[in-house]
Amino acid sequence: MSISTLIGVLGVGISLLFGAWGVYLALVRRYQGRVTFVSEQTIGLFDAIVKNLPDMAVLYKNIPVSPNVVLIRGSLVNTGTKDISPSMIERPISLGLPTGSNWLSASVVTASQNVKASVRVSEPCVITFDNGLLRRNEFIRFQAVAELAVPHSPSGRSVTGSPEESLKNSMKFDHRIEDTDSVKSFELWPTKGFGRRFGLYFTMVGAGLFVMILMGIAAPKLAFFNAIACDFAVGDSKPMRVIVRDMRTDSVNVRALEGKFAATMTPAEFFARCRGNPMIVRDRTFTVAVIVATSLIYILLPSILICLRLRDYWTNRKLRQLLGLDSTQSVRAPGEAHAP
Repeated sequence: MSISTLIGVLGVGISLLFGAWGVYLALVRRYQGRVTFVSEQTIGLFDAIVKNLPDMAVLYKNIPVSPNVVLIRGSLVNTGTKDISPSMIERPISLGLPTGSNWLSASVVTASQNVKASVRVSEPCVITFDNGLLRRNEFIRFQAVAELAVPHSPSGRSVTGSPEESLKNSMKFDHRIEDTDSVKSFELWPTKGFGRRFGLYFTMVGAGLFVMILMGIAAPKLAFFNAIACDFAVGDSKPMRVIVRDMRTDSVNVRALEGKFAATMTPAEFFARCRGNPMIVRDRTFTVAVIVATSLIYILLPSILICLRLRDYWTNRKLRQLLGLDSTQSVRAPGEAHAP
């Protein structure tokens, strides 16, 4: 495979990568307004306190805490490119639970300066946020306690997972705000150790580059695929051995086994110019093409994942700075067990 062909293949791969990224951005940024729910902490109160101290009774509003009572802390952040004014709000942001689950309480913990906001339990399974002007990068931080309808065993676990995961999976935001996308969720990660999650992707990129280097070294000896070849008359010179690259009812495409000769002709012309009987030979070009394609998959796919991870990293960093959280505060990675 020639250098020009390799450059062409790489160019196509890079074009596909940036094309996919452009389509992604076009779909994500259809609306100027965007509100993000930042999940800071979710605690199953039974798991955190009662389970490990069975002789202790913890009451919430004079009622013993059950295995399916969960405390959630989070923020609503205006991450869009425009301010959200009260005149744009036809129906405010609400957070709902499935029928049978209930919000026990909800309150605003803090908000950006000059932001007027409140949260109330408007229905047993719905809390509603009331706010005035919410400028770009302004936030409303709140906490709420929910009692889930999902049954749990005395250990606080069920076939559907932990109470924390059940709450996260069952929450549903809703609103009707002009030129504003649906509320997206983002799970805060501790900044320390975030880079370790890139290790697998960089390993895959390195593996792809390693395979491409090996291919460049061993390409002359690699040939995993067979092809039909024959001695072919080229002008008045000595017959040249060519490989049949593509054969159709109206055309035949041939390429020199060694050299740059290539031509397309009718089947009648091809058979007239063949010398001797056809033979089976090893086709190194197709082998190299398969290796290049495989290497590109190992490079482009993790590269896309790295770009998405970098986006998450900068989003995580920006939100932590915006909300005034530092790396020492209690924000757990998703799936990490809560320490009582």
